Amino acid sequence: LAKANYNLANALRDLKRRDEALPHYRRALELQPEYTDALNSLGSLLREIGRPAEALPHLLRALQLEPEHADARNHLGMVLRDLGRLPDALAQFERAVRASPDSAPARLNLALTLSLLGRDAEAREHYREARRLNPALPDLKL
Repeated sequence: LAKANYNLANALRDLKRRDEALPHYRRALELQPEYTDALNSLGSLLREIGRPAEALPHLLRALQLEPEHADARNHLGMVLRDLGRLPDALAQFERAVRASPDSAPARLNLALTLSLLGRDAEAREHYREARRLNPALPDLKL
């Protein structure tokens, strides 16, 4: 039943029905509290709808359960960046890239955060790699 709620939440999210997806992620976690992918997805969705502080404990719990979960690391980095904690965000993006070197989203977030920190040469290097992994990324001037 947890997996069914998780799948329904993902389907609703794909349809941009985010508010309807939230209770299904929460229900999946009531049924299976250590469901790492549901914790990650709930945290990611909360960030998407502008609730990064509420997302934080879900992502931290996902990483407590599965420390090398690259998507959860990437999402945690995005939350921390949203909260203005750039050095902490940078550390999460670096760990996400180490866990999944071929992750274009993690490399892109690493590049953007490096740029925000004024480390433009490093930012450009990671952005070039992100574009190599995903040529559909827009041409940003970092």
